[in-house]
Parts: sequence; structure tokens; C-alpha cells
Amino acid sequence: MPAIIGSYGNYLIPTYLGASEIVYPRINNISVLIIPKSYAIIISTLICEYGNGIGWTLYPPLSTSVITSLGIDLILYSLLLLGFSTTLTTINFIVTHHIWKPILLPLATMDTYIWSLVLISYMLIIVLPILTGRILMISWDLHYNTIFFDPQYGGDPIFYQHIFWFFGHPEVHILIVPGFGLISNILFEHMSVILFGLQSMILAMRSICYLGCLVWSHHMFTVGIEIDSRAYFMSSTMLISLPTASKMFNWIRTYLNTYLMVVKNLSIIYIKMFLIMFTLGGSSGIILGNNVINISLHDTYYVVSHFHIVLSLGTILAIFIGVSAYQESIFLHIWSITNAISLYHVKVILIGILVTFIPMHYLSFNTHPRRISDFPDSINWWNSLSSLGCSLTWVSFFVLITQSANSIITSLSVYRLQLIWKVHSSGVILLGLATSCYLTDNRQELKL
Repeated sequence: MPAIIGSYGNYLIPTYLGASEIVYPRINNISVLIIPKSYAIIISTLICEYGNGIGWTLYPPLSTSVITSLGIDLILYSLLLLGFSTTLTTINFIVTHHIWKPILLPLATMDTYIWSLVLISYMLIIVLPILTGRILMISWDLHYNTIFFDPQYGGDPIFYQHIFWFFGHPEVHILIVPGFGLISNILFEHMSVILFGLQSMILAMRSICYLGCLVWSHHMFTVGIEIDSRAYFMSSTMLISLPTASKMFNWIRTYLNTYLMVVKNLSIIYIKMFLIMFTLGGSSGIILGNNVINISLHDTYYVVSHFHIVLSLGTILAIFIGVSAYQESIFLHIWSITNAISLYHVKVILIGILVTFIPMHYLSFNTHPRRISDFPDSINWWNSLSSLGCSLTWVSFFVLITQSANSIITSLSVYRLQLIWKVHSSGVILLGLATSCYLTDNRQELKL
């Protein structure tokens, strides 16, 4: 979120709206300064005596029945700080859009990235209070003897799952929708063609954000939800595929609407890689949306593969796309990832991703559960193949880091030579001016 929403948003919203700055820059500065403090608090849990081995979901009763709650308290406090920081940023984006938007610019023709940020800002305003309430209820169960999630005294752990996923699933769309807007922008700018179906793209993003708030219980098909509720959540989950497929069609149509020589553009190559990954992950999501199949595949590697291909890799690739497209504007030629080495990075990371996550589908069809380190001999080689793909992905990142460091060193050397030349040239000019003034004064004295 600090990358795809915070950094790009603070830079691109004023740029596309023609504003000099966002409306509340000091509030924005406060939200930025809160983030490293929150990260430091999370890292400090590693040195606690008992740590916080309760999983990333903080499910009770595991999170409310620990020996000491120091590690959990630190995590809850850091999440509260992050929520406060995100709230400040989203309010800033919404107010900036409403104040600085040109009056004559209709919403139907507004930039897609601005649309995406405004939509996810409203989503965050809706779901962040749910996250805050969940954190406070866990803290009160730990310290003030409340029984929100204690089944022995009438509490309900399933209620925690509902409020967790009511925040958790919209968060998935909050992370990926800005990537959609960024990709649409870059296709429009780098292809020099009109984006195909602009208003349908905006409608698709609005539909995705709206439906994303209504499908949280498809993460909970195995907890005993009644069949009518499961049928509703299954249908609404599959309905999200329609606006998403519409966006994929529009992107491909926009790409095919120009010459194919732009294939050498690094941003376009990243976009094509994003389309491949998102199609693969979205197809597995349709399968998981079926409540009957989901009961068999729940908590298997199929869920891991779907989630990471769609969200994690989709967001990371969107960040790469933004860096490769706006690097000259943001980093002023100090950092550049556009050269032949970057193309090797794209190829290696694509192979690594496919080799990592395709075997996970076969592991899940053998109903191998996630978070289990021991494998039967019959499927152990699938896990070894997945580990090999993960290693290739790390190698690709080392290639990118090496190329980035080389680019920074080269650019700083060039800037240093330019600075020395400018200082030398300025010194010569000043020396000439001083000599000229001295000769002029001597001539005036001779005349006298």
C-alpha cells in the first residue's frame, strides 16, 4: 500500500489534476512518518520472549489464550497506527480530488488512475473502522475480561472471522484496483492511442469495488454457513469475473490497436506479463468460488497459488510497471531499470513464477494442506520443483538490484562530472568578468 497507493498517488494525483500539491501536505507528512514507527513496532515483536505465533489472521481463541500478550499487543498497536495513517491518506486523496478537479472535466472522462484511487479511498473509509473494532475487541478480550470471542462464555469465534474478512477481502481489491488504473494510464500514454472502452473501464472498476465488499464469506465456506448463504456468496464471487474480464478485453484491444513494434518497451512487456499472471490466477479464482469445490480445496496449496498470483504478484508487477514508466519523471535519471538486463529480469521472473505456482495446483489436487512441511514421497518432487521456481524468482530480483545499483552509480558519476564542469565554467566566467571590470576601471583612471 505505501508503494502502489501512497507514493504513486501523492505524485500522480496532483500531476493529472493539474494541481501544485495535494490539499493537506502536512497531514500527508504525518501519515508518512507514522509508517516506519509502525514497522519498527512490528519488528520488535521478534525479540519478545514468547513472540506472536498466532498466524497473520489473529484468529481467536489462539490469539486470546496466550501465556503473555506482549507480542500480540505490539502487533495490535502497530495495526492501529497503520490504520490511522491510511485514514489520513485516504481523506487527503478524496478532498484533493473534489477540490482540485477541473470544473469542466466530466467524471466519465477523468483519468483512470484518479478514479481507482478515489474508489479505493471510499472503500478504506468503509472497512477501516471494521479493522479498528476487530483490533480493539481482541485487546479487550486479552486485558479487560470481555468475552466477544470466547465460546465458553457465549462468545463466537466465527463472528471474528466475519469481521476479519469483511475487511480482508475488500483489502484485496484495494491493493489491485490502483494497479488497474496505472496499467490503463500507461497503455494510453505509451501506445499513443485512445484507451479502448474508457467508460466501461471506469464502470468495471466501480463494479469490482462494489462487489468486493459483498463477498467476504467465500473465505469461510467450511465453517458451517447455511446453504442459501453459500449459494449467494458463490454467485456474487463469480459475478466479479465479469467486470474483470471486461478490463482484460479492453487492455488487449488497446494493445492490438497499434503497431507491434512497441514490444521493446519495458513497461509494455511488464503489462503483458501482468495479463498472463492475472488470467492464470483469475481462472483458479473462479474454481475456488464454487462452494462445493472450495470445501475440498480449502486450506490447500491451491488457495496459496491463487492468492499470490492474483494479489501479491499482480501488485508487485503493477509497481514495476509504474517504476519503468515514470522513472525519468520521479527519479530524474538517477535510477533507471530500462536496458537489456531488465529484459533478462522479466524473462527469469516469469519462468520462476510459473515454475513456483503451477506445481502447487497439482499438490492441491492431491489434497495436500498448506503450512505442512512434510510431504509424501509421491508428491515430494512437485514441492522440489516449486522451490526451484522460488529460487529463480529470487535470482531475478538480484539481477534487478544489481542493475539498479549500477544505474545509480553511473548516474551519480555523470552528475558529478556535470557539476564539476558547471563549477569550472562558472569560475572561468567569474574570472573573465572580474578581469573585464579591472581593465575598465584602469582605462577610466588613465582618462582622468
